[in-house]
Amino acid sequence: MARPGFLVVTAVGCAVGMASAAACGCGFSWPRAVATLALALLAHASANMHNDFADAVSGADAANTAGLYPAGEGAGYAGGILSAGVDGIKVGEAVARSLLGLA
Repeated sequence: MARPGFLVVTAVGCAVGMASAAACGCGFSWPRAVATLALALLAHASANMHNDFADAVSGADAANTAGLYPAGEGAGYAGGILSAGVDGIKVGEAVARSLLGLA
């Protein structure tokens, strides 16, 4: 529920800040850096979970599925590059049918 893949953005942002602090000689502290990273990840994960909960309660996620065609390995529907390619073909066909009013 916390969408861990997106937590990388927070970690990279913290790493850039830490590198900047270390490079400028502004008094870099490992304990503070680790605490900052942990708190930033906790805040991000908490916000994601709150958002997911609010969307589930309001029905926002269920209302926004028309026109979505998840496919490929990133969406968790494929078992490898070949099946991801087949998914792409099937999604293309579904989109074409939808646009032509055949769906």
